[in-house]
Amino acid sequence: MGGGTPQPAAVCRTRELRARRLRFPAAPPHPQRAATRRLGAVHQHRPALEDRAGAAGQHLRRRAHGAGHHPPRIRPQRTPVISFPWISRSPLPPVARAYCDGTPKRLPRKTPLDQVRFVVIDAETTGFDPLKDSILSLAAAPLQAGVLPLNGLRSWLVYQRGAHLTEAVQVHGILPSDTRLGEAQARVLEEFLPVITGAVLVGHHLAFDVRMLDAALEYHFKIRLQNPMLDTAALAMRAIEAFRKSGYPGQRAPTLDEVCTLCGISPLERHTAAGDTFTTAELLMVLSARLARQLGRPLTTSDLPIDRA
Repeated sequence: MGGGTPQPAAVCRTRELRARRLRFPAAPPHPQRAATRRLGAVHQHRPALEDRAGAAGQHLRRRAHGAGHHPPRIRPQRTPVISFPWISRSPLPPVARAYCDGTPKRLPRKTPLDQVRFVVIDAETTGFDPLKDSILSLAAAPLQAGVLPLNGLRSWLVYQRGAHLTEAVQVHGILPSDTRLGEAQARVLEEFLPVITGAVLVGHHLAFDVRMLDAALEYHFKIRLQNPMLDTAALAMRAIEAFRKSGYPGQRAPTLDEVCTLCGISPLERHTAAGDTFTTAELLMVLSARLARQLGRPLTTSDLPIDRA
């Protein structure tokens, strides 16, 4: 008789189970049960993990402070700006657009002065804070090729509804009741912008007038002055030996009265917008002629302390 030795029943059963596992792999564990087991393991070992993290943090802090350094500062990430190119800003008023398009922010350095148009400006205000004070009067005088046409001087009285008595009234003498006869500030700026378009702005201690005008223009037209600017105080410090920079700290720029006294100019209607504008224009011509004599040649824009807006 053929055939091998018969196998025990237990061995046959084991071989059968192995064959089934090969043909039918075991089903994966239920995901919810697996997550529950992992969460239980985390909770079980949580105290030990917290102790290890706390010890590591204390070690890093001791090491940083011992070396004289502060712990690294984590900078917050900026929120990305989402732009919509199909949505444009509201267009500027025509007078503001014409000013921006017709006024370069800088001039070529070697431009002869007789080819440059200057406009001297001055403003009288309720105070010295652009955030809470307002313009009461404004004046502008165009000047080109050393000529100041008398009929070119423009001045405006500005109506301010909430104007009240301040210390500045003692300087310029404009009472709150006087402003009732003035024009609205927006209307004044609409007439003022064409006068200064494309010109170099000139003034004595000009930065203050520019700050006041920027605040008004920003409020009404959402623009700022972009003209090149010339301060006659800085020009006096270049043209007059007595006012030149000494290198000592705390040296201040000369006042309009001080420069006029040294140049022999009699101020006209001091502390009024029109009077100070006319006086500053006269001072510009005198200082320019004085500097040209010192250099021995006609002046160009590079000879004057013209600043970009």
